[in-house]
Amino acid sequence: PKKYKPINPDVLRKYHGDICDVLNVSKQSLQSFAQTLFGEGIINKDTKISVIRMGGIEGADDLLNHIELKVEQNPDYLHVVLELMENDEYLRDIVKKIRGGINMTR
Repeated sequence: PKKYKPINPDVLRKYHGDICDVLNVSKQSLQSFAQTLFGEGIINKDTKISVIRMGGIEGADDLLNHIELKVEQNPDYLHVVLELMENDEYLRDIVKKIRGGINMTR
């Protein structure tokens, strides 16, 4: 497993608006991110379906609320979420900001 410096789980709340904007702009990102989060067990099937059906800023906001709750319950999920975000070309830049601009994967 990759080693990262510890990140405060509140960081997702801090970037909530930015992440929502990105997911709102790219419907593809919202759908694939929701699908991947479901695959990793971070959200359940009902949440995935509802988020994709809602779409747009409401869907993105709802998805993030679920992720934030999950991370609060279990902070270990934060790194999973960030890695999944890194796999999306639109969300990747936010992860760089969250990690303090240090890309430690290279």
